[in-house]
Amino acid sequence: MDQNAQVIRDYFEARNRNDESDEIFIARDFIRKSPPELHGLDGYRSWKTALRRMWADEVWNILDMISSGDQVWVWLTNESTHVGEWNGLPPAKARVRFETVNIFTVRNGKITELWRIADDWSRVKQLGGQVAWPSA
Repeated sequence: MDQNAQVIRDYFEARNRNDESDEIFIARDFIRKSPPELHGLDGYRSWKTALRRMWADEVWNILDMISSGDQVWVWLTNESTHVGEWNGLPPAKARVRFETVNIFTVRNGKITELWRIADDWSRVKQLGGQVAWPSA
């Protein structure tokens, strides 16, 4: 496993432990390109704090990882308990599982950029929300 892939593996192991040492993994000039767009280590910390108000007992499982140059692509599952309002859905206290692909840029041993593609619709459905396609 190359060095950048190991950084990402260590990052998710820390997330699973609820480790608060974000500065070990996240660069000061970090940017999250997917909604909500975030900037800097403080932006990342605020986002993580908000997530923990909505989702508890997170467990990340890496299904596959591809590393090339400074990019690391990771296919993951996440299981967590819905404990706070999310996308207009009140806390259900339900355990939810979804898949995501995260694309990280790692430079000098730190995560500088994140793109995220997640199956949030499956989370909505697991929580009893409605997913409707627009009519033609």
